[in-house]
Amino acid sequence: MLRDTPLGFGETFDAALAHDEAEWAMRGARGTNEHSIVVVAITPSGRWVGTMGGYIPDEATGPLLVGVYVAPDYRGGVAGVTDALLSRIEDWARTETGRLTLHVHEHNDRARVAYERRGFAATGVTEPYVLDPTSRELEMIKQAHTGIATSSACRARAFPVRRWSHENRRSGRDRHRRPARRHRGRAPWSRGRSALPVHRTGRDHRRRTRRGARGSGYRHRRHERRAHLGGGIR
Repeated sequence: MLRDTPLGFGETFDAALAHDEAEWAMRGARGTNEHSIVVVAITPSGRWVGTMGGYIPDEATGPLLVGVYVAPDYRGGVAGVTDALLSRIEDWARTETGRLTLHVHEHNDRARVAYERRGFAATGVTEPYVLDPTSRELEMIKQAHTGIATSSACRARAFPVRRWSHENRRSGRDRHRRPARRHRGRAPWSRGRSALPVHRTGRDHRRRTRRGARGSGYRHRRHERRAHLGGGIR
């Protein structure tokens, strides 16, 4: 990992060689600690071809993605190793705060593009790279609970779907949702009821609901309504 992609880690290869067995045993047990995880991808022959980890350094940061590495011959969407490992880390992040944070070197373009493809976005926050303070690491965050379902819910709130059922028509609850066509004989859902909310006599009402004609009673009420609204209906 350190020899292949040194920009992806905060430790040099020579420093890693100097660690004793106790240090490596402690690192190997990190995935068993509370609020942390380590996953690996292993081929049927036993070769480790990828690994990722996550832990919570503090409450403000939340779940942090660390230790990301995939062997060169297993990179890319076709192999699916990166997607499989990252999906497992995102599942873990959902059980914590629902947000996953990472830091990527500003010159590690390949990794940054891969994270963007998975839905991570740069926050604009940077910090000095621990091995070279003249370069920066970029902070990227993904809301692990967002997705198709959340997006659909947002669209549903922005554009509510109103269901027009027979029960709604019978109860009259739909008349407040959709304006009547005042220039038509009937509203499309009224089934014979007048589109104009005016009081009717029995005879004129029967004539309109039976034939849809605009008789003398209709004209009389139309003029009454125009006078009431100040001539708004023409």
